[in-house]
Amino acid sequence: MRGSNSNHSIKDPVCGTVVSKDIAPAMYRYNGKILYFCSVSCRDKFSKRPRHFLGKRRHRRLPPRMSLPIGRMKGFHP
Repeated sequence: MRGSNSNHSIKDPVCGTVVSKDIAPAMYRYNGKILYFCSVSCRDKFSKRPRHFLGKRRHRRLPPRMSLPIGRMKGFHP
């Protein structure tokens, strides 16, 4: 009998798809660790820029809100 599914499933680092280690279409060894991918295409994307996919993902910064002086907002309030 096999262990729980969590031991055999892993997230593709490129697209986030959950794949089974047993039947993953592609794998790649990076820094002594084997990574599993949902497709050869995702593996190829990873192999070109591994740090991009393994590094900390930064949230996109939003521009600061514009602030208008109260005097210039005459037409905005009823």
